Amino acid sequence: MDESKEYKEFSSEALAAVVVAYRALGICKDDARNAMIELARRKEAGDTFDVEAFVQERLVEVPKTPPTSELVKLLTVMSKGPRK
Repeated sequence: MDESKEYKEFSSEALAAVVVAYRALGICKDDARNAMIELARRKEAGDTFDVEAFVQERLVEVPKTPPTSELVKLLTVMSKGPRK
C-alpha cells in the first residue's frame, strides 16, 4: 500500500497525535515522521490546523514519569499493527 495515500486518510488531529506519541513515549518514529510530512503538505495547501499548539497542549497532559522499557516494547509492537 502506498503510505502517502494512507496518511492522507487521517485527520490532522490524528496525525498530530502520532507526533505526540513519539515525542512523549519515543514510539512510532517512522509514523511520526510521515505524519509530519503529511501535516506540512496540508499546511502548504492552506490547512489552518495549528499542529504546534496541538502537540504542545497534549504533551502537557502526558504523565511526566518515563514509561518502563516493557511498556515501550509493547507499544512499539502494537504500533506495527497485525503481522501479515
